[in-house]
Parts: sequence; C-alpha cells; structure tokens
Amino acid sequence: MEIKNNNIQPKKTIFNGNSFELLYSNPNLEIIKGNLKADTFDIIKPVYKSESVKNIFILTGKIAVDYYQEKPLILSNNDTLTLTNKSNNHLFKAIEDTVILVICNYQGFNQKMDQLEQLSNILTKLHQKDVKTKEHCLRVQQLTMKIADELNIHNNLLSDLFYAACFHDVGKIAIPTEILLKPGPLNDQEKEIIKKHPQISYQMIKDILSNEASQMVFQHHERIDGRGYPQGLAGDKINLGAKIIAVADAYDALVTSRPYCGSMEVNEAITILKQFESTHYDKQIINALISRLKKDNLLTSK
Repeated sequence: MEIKNNNIQPKKTIFNGNSFELLYSNPNLEIIKGNLKADTFDIIKPVYKSESVKNIFILTGKIAVDYYQEKPLILSNNDTLTLTNKSNNHLFKAIEDTVILVICNYQGFNQKMDQLEQLSNILTKLHQKDVKTKEHCLRVQQLTMKIADELNIHNNLLSDLFYAACFHDVGKIAIPTEILLKPGPLNDQEKEIIKKHPQISYQMIKDILSNEASQMVFQHHERIDGRGYPQGLAGDKINLGAKIIAVADAYDALVTSRPYCGSMEVNEAITILKQFESTHYDKQIINALISRLKKDNLLTSK
C-alpha cells in the first residue's frame, strides 16, 4: 500500500527498536506506519472520545494481542483491530517483524512522538550508564505486566504501569558509577546516595508521563509497614502500581546476579518475598506473582 502525502513532511520516531512514521495528517484523519521488530512489545491504548476510532491494520507479519494471556489474539496479514472509547488497553508482542498501519479519525501523533523521543533519550542514557540496570528495568516491566494480568488490570492503570515499570530506576543515571557498580556491599553513606534514585527518576519523567505513572516511579521503594523511602508511606497510602512494581523489582533482584551477590533459584526467591509479605510487600500481589510463575512453569510449589 502506497500513501502519498502532500500535506506534511514525514515525521518519524523510534522507541524500543520500533519505528513509527506519520504518513498523513489533517484534523479528522491521521495515518501512521509502524515497523515492529520481532520479539518487541508495546501497549495499544484505546481512544478517549466517544466519536473517536482507531483502526490497526496488519500489512505484513504477525502480532499477539494480550500476549500474556493463555490464549492471546493473533493478528496477521490483512487482519484489523478496531479500538473505541469502550476498549481496554492491550499489550501486544511482535511474533515476527511486522508492519502495521494505524488509521485514526483524530490527531495525536505529534504529541506521542515528542513523548517517545524524550523517553527514548532517557533509555539511551541509562544504557550508556549501565546496561544491566537498563536490562533490569525491561525485565521488571515484563514481569509487572504479567502480575497486572493476574490481577485483571486492563484499564488506564495498565498503560501507566507499562511506562512506570520501564522507567522506575532511570534515576540511577545520576548515581556515581563507583557506587552503582560497586563489587561489594554498600556502606551507610553509599546506601543513602542510592536511596535518592526514586526522587531523581521522578524528576526525570514527571513532565513526560502521567501523574499516576510518575507516582508509581516515586513510590516503588515504599513499604507496607511505612519503613520504606523516600516518604515513609504505609498501607493504602502507597500507590497500587508502585506496590506491583516493588514486588517485580524485588523478585528480579533476587533471581539475577548482581556485582556483590549471586542469583537465587525461583523457589528460594519466593520464600524470601513471602517472609516480607504484609510488612514490605502486598500479599495479594505476591500471590499474583506466584500464580503467574506457576503458569509459566517456573514454580511448582508454594
């Protein structure tokens, strides 16, 4: 399909390896071409006005919609997904290199492009600072989405979680390298410096992401008993999304090798997390994590 555009200069942005190009735009029509790399994932958000419609056409390739579910919707060549203001947020994964065409009866690409460019620049800086921290953020993002699916979260909270989980640790860009990558336990002074990363992360993304997502980032080290940081919030005062990211963050830290300690087996990590349920972490969220690990055949007991 070839679309000639005499109204605008082509505008293109790249995020997480995927590129999106604005092909045509007027107040009542916008056409966007997306090139999605195999094994990458993203979120499809619904429209918010009753008169608005978003159609996603698969030109070539294949994607799995709601791919964390047992039976995701598979879309391939010539298939279409239509979104209205009554649609849920959908997570999708490109099963293979895929080209999509997004057609909307409203304008919104420029604002989205600016947001993605700013977020992409932050991820690039994090990659340059410490690749392992960036990889941790991406793993936490994926695990957060799985936990959210177990909790049946498919509204706007899902979209906020998607971005907040990915950017929860970007403030570590500002942490001195000798502390961030220290091959041993941190002393008290160094721990206090590390504890500044939620505030720094929040300052970096608060003007890009929604207030809800920004609060998730700011609060992801708060604890149920009020002994977390930076604000010492407790119980229901802590953002739900922050509680979910906290569990995903802790689990990934336990099962991944770090400069000063090795990784744990899944069963051992869950045992540790359960020791801190209702003091550090939300019991319901830990149970959702356990349920998901069992579905993924990573945990056989607990």
